[in-house]
Amino acid sequence: MNTPFDAYDVCIHNLPPLPVWEVDNRQQDCFKQTIEANHLALPGGITAEQAYTKYKGCLNQGRISVGPFALGGYKANIRQYCFKSALK
Repeated sequence: MNTPFDAYDVCIHNLPPLPVWEVDNRQQDCFKQTIEANHLALPGGITAEQAYTKYKGCLNQGRISVGPFALGGYKANIRQYCFKSALK
């Protein structure tokens, strides 16, 4: 693994098959664990939960995701871009 995003990506890909209503909670747990394990600093007053909400909002900004690809998006690797921007 080279980046904190890689750690997050591995965590979510290693999740067991889950009911759809549990997926977001488990991905949020991975996000929080990645922040803690990599000792990442969040902007002042921002919690891991708020950063995850920012990450999810970035992913949902007016584009259609098809697997790892974002159609109509502004970055080739939108998930990594959104991860980084959520930590700013």
